[in-house]
Amino acid sequence: MNPAVHALINLAIGLLIAGLSLPLIQRKVPMNKTYGIRFRESFLSDEAWYRINAYGGKCLLAASLPMLLVGIYGLIAPPSFYVPLGSGVLMISLLLACLVSYAQAKRVGRELG
Repeated sequence: MNPAVHALINLAIGLLIAGLSLPLIQRKVPMNKTYGIRFRESFLSDEAWYRINAYGGKCLLAASLPMLLVGIYGLIAPPSFYVPLGSGVLMISLLLACLVSYAQAKRVGRELG
């Protein structure tokens, strides 16, 4: 795949994740089974849902920033260097966001459980 296309895909994914995280942060997404941070603890109550999703949304927004920066960098970087970097940043950012969100869900679950 052309590295410029790869960079544009990273940019698009970063923008998509940032856009999807904003309603979660603003607590505008009611409890549902398709959109949001859906750990078992999220479904304990409305309070748990909104706390976990607001925190998870912030984690996702933070994860989108490195994706956006790497996507921009990919448009000017040497192709051989960029492709592994772009893929790695995408996967690591999302993994960290999920792990930190999961830890928060466990804390909220213990508080409200």
